[in-house]
Amino acid sequence: MRMEIVEIVLVIAAVLVGIVLLLTGGKAADSAVSIIKSALGG
Repeated sequence: MRMEIVEIVLVIAAVLVGIVLLLTGGKAADSAVSIIKSALGG
């Protein structure tokens, strides 16, 4: 059950990052990666 939740969260995160990259032209790529890593506890 937990793995399914993790996969859903990863998909949502990927979509959000894609939207951010489209809106910013890729300028926020590094900060987006940092946000994802911190969200994943990395």
